Amino acid sequence: MNMKFLLSTQCACLDEEGNAWIFSNEINALFYRKLESGETEYITSFDREEFWRRDLYTDAVWFRGKIFFIPCAAKNIAIYDTLQKTTEYITLDTSSDNYNMVRLPENRILLYPVRESPNAYIVYLEEGCCEYIFIDYGKEKTEIKGKLVRGKAYCKGKAYFIIDKTNQYIMFDINTKTIQICRTEKKVPLFYVASDGEFLYMMHADGCAYDIYNENHYVRTCYLSNQLEKINSNFEFENMEYVINTILEDGSIVSVPMRKQPIVIMKNETVIRFELEDKKIGNYIDDLQPLYVCNYFKNKIVFFPYHGNVLVIINLETAEIVYQSAVIDIMKYDRLFKNIWNRKEKWAVLDEMKVSLEVFLGLVYYCKLNVRAECREIGTKIYKYMVQSNLKGE
Repeated sequence: MNMKFLLSTQCACLDEEGNAWIFSNEINALFYRKLESGETEYITSFDREEFWRRDLYTDAVWFRGKIFFIPCAAKNIAIYDTLQKTTEYITLDTSSDNYNMVRLPENRILLYPVRESPNAYIVYLEEGCCEYIFIDYGKEKTEIKGKLVRGKAYCKGKAYFIIDKTNQYIMFDINTKTIQICRTEKKVPLFYVASDGEFLYMMHADGCAYDIYNENHYVRTCYLSNQLEKINSNFEFENMEYVINTILEDGSIVSVPMRKQPIVIMKNETVIRFELEDKKIGNYIDDLQPLYVCNYFKNKIVFFPYHGNVLVIINLETAEIVYQSAVIDIMKYDRLFKNIWNRKEKWAVLDEMKVSLEVFLGLVYYCKLNVRAECREIGTKIYKYMVQSNLKGE
């Protein structure tokens, strides 16, 4: 039996050998992938989180053989030790939230809320613990009311976050744990900010360009689209050209496309465009964000699939682009279904918003093969469960 499953993600990282650790965006499952061969292995699921929950984690941080998984729908930070094959957790004091994750000096990361919230954390990677921070916005609270803030910028002792569709940004002082809301010199609505530690790179809300700032002083604009300036002011997410910038270890700035536009890399003041082949990228949800997570290893950039069907690997030395299918045969992973079978909430799969048909049918098939002969009336059980759920209004 062959059952196709797309390993889409917004939470992945590369290890010290350049291989990928990918957490599924669809289910509670961590996979390991050898990038040379594409061979993929199911590793584990995290027992403190629901199995059928989407968007459990949005970032993965590799640190000395351990992976820190940054929560979104999840309740805890999960720490998977790839050497010991064990999992530990850091329990957060507040309810589930979506965080901007900023790398800090001294093996720390800052988790700053995307949505309007006073709750932030500093995670100490070496110690495996975190510090809760209450963000006091004071009189500035009205400036972020109902807005989203986005960014991964750390520069000269401060973290920076754009206030969505404004020319305002939050400057968070790491030492004093205080904030200041500032305005940019250019009155351009913004979406996202990244940094190489020296300059700030602020993506325009239309995704056509980003501004370069030396602290609060405008330097210049880097245009990503052939259309230099959009005449209209329709800054809806779906209309963006590029969505985020990622800063590589060598200082290159990678602009990740919102659709299937070229990937744009700024390296040593030179703009390089890598055209993508539409047919190879594919889509499984819509035309937005086929790629999202961007990692770097030895002159290669790896883009992981979000709403697309493939991993894209770009060799910066040869300019070669490799498309690697992210579709796997879910039925190969017997341990995955054994894990599901042993969980109490396994039949919650009947909510189609939580799990794909492929995984559901895989579980039914596994159930058929592994229960006692007298208990194999699976269709009857599912039918009864569905009837009971409908009567209860679930």
